[in-house]
Amino acid sequence: MIMKTKLLIFAFLLFSFNVFSQDWIKVTEDTFGNKYHIKSSIVSKGGEYGYEKSIIRIWTKETYKKMTDNTTSKEKVYHNPYIIILMEYV
Repeated sequence: MIMKTKLLIFAFLLFSFNVFSQDWIKVTEDTFGNKYHIKSSIVSKGGEYGYEKSIIRIWTKETYKKMTDNTTSKEKVYHNPYIIILMEYV
């Protein structure tokens, strides 16, 4: 019974991580260790004869090794921050 419970917990954790995973495609990595990813999706396709508009969303994610915030008097350093940008084309 204990083995069955452990197996069910393992299967639940394995499937739950797959649900929350994102399909980011790594584009490049620069010499400073910053990584650039992209993910795109088609929200809707145009109908017949072009009466409806197509919507395409392209997400970009930039992950930096280190980022420094100099806006305040005390300098803050952030490790592995990322920026996500959405571009939507109609």
